[in-house]
Amino acid sequence: MKKITLLSFKEEALDAKKPVVLLFSSAWCTGCGPEKAILTVCEEAYENLSFLEINADQETEINTLMHVSHLPAVFAMYHGRILDHTAGFQSAERIKQMCDLLESVV
Repeated sequence: MKKITLLSFKEEALDAKKPVVLLFSSAWCTGCGPEKAILTVCEEAYENLSFLEINADQETEINTLMHVSHLPAVFAMYHGRILDHTAGFQSAERIKQMCDLLESVV
């Protein structure tokens, strides 16, 4: 999972050619580690998607832009549009639903 910052957010997430799964996480967040583990497994299974991670503590401008208020937060995006999102820890099945949705638009 590639870590991005405000400097690379537009290019990597908003203007990406591939659909994007975007994780907002933090070191203090108890659900973020398990969510990242689920997304890492999905990253291997969904080769047509781009998996990105943002450190929510360091990139507060992106939190504001994306209206992130709970962690972990996961966004499914394509051509800069949010197609789905979650807040708080989600099951592997729910994350797979998001990935399937993104794969269907490719």
